[in-house]
Amino acid sequence: MPIDERGTNDIISFVVRRMTCQHCGESYGADDVKVALDDGVQRVLMAICPNCGTGQQITAYDQPPYHQLVPVVRVDVSPITEADVIAWRHFLASFHGDLSDLLLAMHDV
Repeated sequence: MPIDERGTNDIISFVVRRMTCQHCGESYGADDVKVALDDGVQRVLMAICPNCGTGQQITAYDQPPYHQLVPVVRVDVSPITEADVIAWRHFLASFHGDLSDLLLAMHDV
């Protein structure tokens, strides 16, 4: 299924932001999560850990904020550095568009 169909991008983004590999704790990237089944009632996603290669099946029955997704784990992210702030300042200084354009530009990064 294409990533933009029927909220697929939303659920993949949710998994990337909030879930980690159950084996080693590594975060998933968007390319590591694929929809394996969508029957209109549930979505089954397969996440492959970029660090250890362990596969994890994730089933979603609901819509955002995906309260029924199990396990929901907060992903530990590193603090924002001064270099991050400078890079964002340069990016935003040259950016022209609305919030939708910004989100699309961020997705492509």
